[in-house]
Amino acid sequence: WTTGIVVGQPDRCELDGLKSVGLLLDPHPVVSPRALALCRWIAGYYVCSLASVLKAALPAGIHTASGQRFALEDRDRVSEDLLTLPQRAVLEQVQASGSATLRQIERRLGNGQTRTAVTNLVRRGLLRTYQEMRRPRVRPKRERTVELIPKDEKWMELELPGIERRAPKQGECLRRLWSSGGKLRSAELREIGIGPGVERALAARNLVQFGYEEVMRDPYADLESTPEEAPDLTSSQAEALARIRESLDGGSYRCHLLHGVTGSGKTRVYLDAAAHALKQGRGVLALVPEISLTPQTVRHFKARFGDRVAVLHSRLSEGERYDAWREVLRGHRPVVVGTRSAVFAPVRNLGLIVVDEEHDASYKQTDRSPRYHARDVALMRGSMEGACVVLGSATPSLESFHNASTGKFDLLTLPERVDARPLPDVTLVDLKKERGQVISHALREMMLDRLGKGERIILLQNRRGYAPFVQCADCGKAIECRVCQVTLTYHAQVQRLVCHYCGVSEMPPRVCGSCGGTRLERYGVGTQRVEETLEQQFPGARVIRMDVDTTRRKGAHDHLLEAFRRGEADILLGTQMVAKGLDFPGVTLVGVVSGDTAIHLPDFRAGERTFQMLVQ
Repeated sequence: WTTGIVVGQPDRCELDGLKSVGLLLDPHPVVSPRALALCRWIAGYYVCSLASVLKAALPAGIHTASGQRFALEDRDRVSEDLLTLPQRAVLEQVQASGSATLRQIERRLGNGQTRTAVTNLVRRGLLRTYQEMRRPRVRPKRERTVELIPKDEKWMELELPGIERRAPKQGECLRRLWSSGGKLRSAELREIGIGPGVERALAARNLVQFGYEEVMRDPYADLESTPEEAPDLTSSQAEALARIRESLDGGSYRCHLLHGVTGSGKTRVYLDAAAHALKQGRGVLALVPEISLTPQTVRHFKARFGDRVAVLHSRLSEGERYDAWREVLRGHRPVVVGTRSAVFAPVRNLGLIVVDEEHDASYKQTDRSPRYHARDVALMRGSMEGACVVLGSATPSLESFHNASTGKFDLLTLPERVDARPLPDVTLVDLKKERGQVISHALREMMLDRLGKGERIILLQNRRGYAPFVQCADCGKAIECRVCQVTLTYHAQVQRLVCHYCGVSEMPPRVCGSCGGTRLERYGVGTQRVEETLEQQFPGARVIRMDVDTTRRKGAHDHLLEAFRRGEADILLGTQMVAKGLDFPGVTLVGVVSGDTAIHLPDFRAGERTFQMLVQ
């Protein structure tokens, strides 16, 4: 069994030999004609299969497939002496459970020789195989409800006090149900100490009945998003917003490049433009490059639009993504905020697409097919659906700025900061004069001054790990990945060398593999080494490190940024995650450690991207 998606109907179709449909997954189409047209364009433009694009466009876990199971045949047909130990173990496991998948057998017995043993047992006729259809991994979440069988006020006045005296918990449950409109979820009753035994006792007395209702899995449901009083628009913001509204009123595709200095209020323009699109009854799609930016952007949009906002990104669980996607598909949430993959969100009557930090390399998917660029897909989607597209950045990509300069895009500029705030003073430090110091003397003095005043600091070091490479001091050979031929990075916490491309991990060698020398030195500076230096030079300072190694767990981005926002740390240290549009009160100093090293990366955009990162 496998999942098929209907994408068309041929003029002629021979029905002989076709397989039957085992299960209809969706009663209504989940891919609209416009979405299908966009997927076909992506498949052609990025030279990949339509199936891979549709897989990327739909939430993970909704497909079904078949799996192979193994069951026992007649074991008496062969002598035990002719079986190996792994084969006997496999037969015993299958016999004990009745049937099992290969993965289940390997989980119980270990990977060792299990696969070979199963193959040999099938060939000898001792195990038989058959296919079973697996239902999709994700489905709507349903929770049990407890509903009060209708009673009038007179009954509550006469009967409830007696129940409360004889069985206090049952009486409390009935009173809670009555005050809550007659129905509550069992989970809500658990929170106030009413267990399933109380529910069953009331059901036996025919006072309550059970049911089930679908619940949304939304990790952002409790996100604090208090609306703030917005200041008056600046003249530049008002002009940019007027041009965007004109495009929305026209109802046809138009792309605007919003080029505004950092702190110029681009988010305010996005929100006002989104409000105008919603007033027209049209949907809004807002893309951000990094998951670390998602909570901040969601907070802004939720403060303005409340429960009409859905969030889509890869760090959500499959169930959370599925629920958010279905809410968008149904039209219940017309505003979507998300990262790269959210460009496929099934927003109804799409009117506005915002691509914030449009220059960012994170919008390009490089690790698997389809290798699309979300900004360019957003432009094509806007063109196909007659939507207004706004690309925003303080440092636009060269191609976007060229398109604006030649009239292909409409250039909107925000040249000044909100409230005429000045741009920060910038100090350049020549590290050749610092004798190998990780934190320069000038930066250290500024940090001591800020920490003494109770102010906060952000430090950027765009290399994770402890030392970017390990090199032999005798022959100069650096230790490279055996797969990728790039230098391995030393991670002090696990004391291993790690490849940041393929993930290969190995123990540091004691001798050089090239010359046999023993003087293996660690060179360069990563976030772990900067953190170690901060602990030594600023022993009282509280430091939060934010890089790939500290944000692997679900929700880690949100947790670390929220902790810094609440003032639980004095210094936020991180890679490029901390250099993209974050806004924290009380931060008066930003330090960039080894700010020019990225210029020398083997990438024709290295200079452009270094400039963008430093300005951001």
